[in-house]
Amino acid sequence: MSPSKPSRHDVVATEDRSVLGAARQAFLSAVQGAFGVMLGKLDDALFDLAQSAEDELERGNYFDAIRELRLGRETIETRFMDKLSACWDALERGDGPAERQMGGVDHNEVIALTAAVRLAETECADALRAVRDGQIKTVIEMLRDGFNPDAHDSAGDTALHIACRQGHERMMHLLIRAGADLVRELARGAAIGVL
Repeated sequence: MSPSKPSRHDVVATEDRSVLGAARQAFLSAVQGAFGVMLGKLDDALFDLAQSAEDELERGNYFDAIRELRLGRETIETRFMDKLSACWDALERGDGPAERQMGGVDHNEVIALTAAVRLAETECADALRAVRDGQIKTVIEMLRDGFNPDAHDSAGDTALHIACRQGHERMMHLLIRAGADLVRELARGAAIGVL
């Protein structure tokens, strides 16, 4: 009995897996390198922010962030690559995030919603930066344009909390008059020392 000759379908499938494997390796290697560069630039950016900080507390916070980034860098990179590999595996199975999340959804609508969310996040970040920097006129304009005085950053700090931490009394009063939730800030202890 002679060994059976592989079918054309088997040969093509094997070649496809080989090409896919090579693409996977090239992609993951390139992304891993880019992610490492990005983490290095993040470290540099935090150091620049620390150098330009106006007070020791702010400077200390940036140096703490740098230390945490450096201590956790290997874990961050490993987790990132694990997630990326899992996503690639899901795509190979035909079970990628797009297939799971976009079933029956208009892609143009998703793109428009994503753009709207990013715009809102940017506007919120700009407003919170203006609060932090004590730019009263800018914040007044943003409040008129619909900025929510209870908006918060990724750490959960609201505009009022940021104004309190920076000691911007006029900004605090402006935000309270605009409807900022003073009770929540008092419960957090953020505004007690300055009001």
